[in-house]
Amino acid sequence: MNKRIAVFVTALMILLGAAIFTWRRPTGIRAASYTAVSRADSVPRPEDAVVAAYRLLEKANREGDGALLQSLESREALVKMTDAQKAEFPKRFPADPGLQYVPLAVGASGGRGVVIGRIDGSASNTFKYETVKFLLEDGAWKVDVESMSESPLDPRAVYALLPPVDGAFLRAGSPWASIAYANSNSKFFKEDELDWKMQATQDESFLYIRFEARAPLPPPQVEVHKDNTVPGKAVNSGAPSSPPVMKIKISEAAGGQTANGQAFSFHASDVIQTRATFDEKGQANSNRFFVVYSLTVRDPADATIFDSNTEETFSHLVAVQDRFLELKIPLKSLGLNGKTSPAITLEEANSLAKILPYQVVSFPH
Repeated sequence: MNKRIAVFVTALMILLGAAIFTWRRPTGIRAASYTAVSRADSVPRPEDAVVAAYRLLEKANREGDGALLQSLESREALVKMTDAQKAEFPKRFPADPGLQYVPLAVGASGGRGVVIGRIDGSASNTFKYETVKFLLEDGAWKVDVESMSESPLDPRAVYALLPPVDGAFLRAGSPWASIAYANSNSKFFKEDELDWKMQATQDESFLYIRFEARAPLPPPQVEVHKDNTVPGKAVNSGAPSSPPVMKIKISEAAGGQTANGQAFSFHASDVIQTRATFDEKGQANSNRFFVVYSLTVRDPADATIFDSNTEETFSHLVAVQDRFLELKIPLKSLGLNGKTSPAITLEEANSLAKILPYQVVSFPH
């Protein structure tokens, strides 16, 4: 009898051991899924939340849901609307069942988000591409600005629409006094023909360029007027001729995706912005003119990577103060990762240059 009990107990222990073993194995796998790396993977990225808001925008336009569309507007956008416009807003959007929003590039940082997208299948919209800027308000992403285009936008523009964090040069207070000037071509040009001086540096985030005029520049958003005494006279901002078109020559990839020897280009200039004024019936009755400064960056194939200007609220890549026109070009828009310093030379695109070739020195960081 005791022998039977002993055998039974032994068998029971073996079965219990096997059961414990088979129970622990899946528990071990489940526990492994909560490692630090896996936990990081499971946490939603802000970019995912921005895409989710973009999908809601698609849903609202596809279903003609004006109330949903209005709920996605940022506080700033709603403030600009009158009570009558707010009341009419939900009624203005017919359904577009075939509409599809395709995100091509997405960025999110510090409560701001950007989607560069393509619009497919629309029965009524002639625009095929768009940029949507989002703001994070009370834990939800809201549409701040939605702009559309007939031509594709370069995905690299996302780094200009939502630039990286400040680099070492900005953190140091932008000490331009420590940066050398480019040499001017005084051999072929007189002093009064050399409208601009130039400085440049780079850090882990941006390529910085500063043009200096001989006299103070008109501030951004200053109003200017036509000279009515001269028939057909165009509006003049009062700024000197624009700085020359410059090439950015990168002699080493420095771990990025930019091939050796490729030359990007950029051009900065003043632009006259026209704004219509309206009468009591909402009809345009006149125009007013304001100064804006713009920056265009092109790739080696001469395709536009991005345009920016002093009106941009997200990026602030163009600034004007006194005699200085200051530009910031995100290195990632040039295919550089910023981890190492490439050799960058700035040269005029014109064959007879007023500004001689300039070797950009990295700002220490």
